[in-house]
Amino acid sequence: MKKLCTLTLALVMVLSLAACGGKPQSPDTGDNPGGATAPDSATIPDDMPGPDEEIPGEITYSFADGVLTVSGRGEIVKDSWFSVVSEATYETDKNKLREAVKEIIIEEGTYAIGDKSFIDCRNLTKVSMPDSVNVIGESAFSRCSALTDITLSNQLVIIGTYAFIHCENLTHIDLPDSVTTLGHLAFQFSGLTEITIPASVTTWESGASPFSDCDSLTDITYLCDSDMDTMKQMIPKSPKQTITIHAAADSFVAGYIEKQHSEGNLSRFVFEPLS
Repeated sequence: MKKLCTLTLALVMVLSLAACGGKPQSPDTGDNPGGATAPDSATIPDDMPGPDEEIPGEITYSFADGVLTVSGRGEIVKDSWFSVVSEATYETDKNKLREAVKEIIIEEGTYAIGDKSFIDCRNLTKVSMPDSVNVIGESAFSRCSALTDITLSNQLVIIGTYAFIHCENLTHIDLPDSVTTLGHLAFQFSGLTEITIPASVTTWESGASPFSDCDSLTDITYLCDSDMDTMKQMIPKSPKQTITIHAAADSFVAGYIEKQHSEGNLSRFVFEPLS
């Protein structure tokens, strides 16, 4: 009887496999887990999790002599590094922990710098990040007022809302050709003197320009182009200083500037076509 049951069970398994094409079928998740669509202009790792999935791996931190080093694989989360700095400095006050960080070195493997990860690190002067970083989240470096030197990932896709707001000593930043999205007020009140927006940028979060209230900003180069309603959000409103705009002569930026000049607006903008 036992042998008959075994033979019957084996026969059922064979018939089941045949109906499924000879081998068990796994769920069709596609090449990009989570269903997220990777922008064409940037290379995102094949195993990058979707927006609703946990990022595998683990981020770890070390701290010495004012330098916070981020290792491992995953996303940096707000306040996740406090305990390491606290152990090294014997401080528990959050403001003092933030003030202890003077440099951040992010090693290969980090996918994202999450929302408010390093907000209010007022003594932070230097940040370096690897090409594995695709996202800088909302307010990630907000009010890092001493920041002067930052090296962005060459595969960075998104710079979030308020990412560098009130970085008053940040006078220069190179946006890589991989960036597709600039957040609302991303650089407001920063010390930028000039900025080049790469052709890869196609999305602006609705709202005020990323460069609003940058009183030292005198030169903007637009290598990107979009419809006029989109592009006009990128031009700072009512600046205190004169700003020279560089863009293609037949671009929407050029058309918008010309239209505004004819209506007596944007008097503080000078347009120079790119050659």
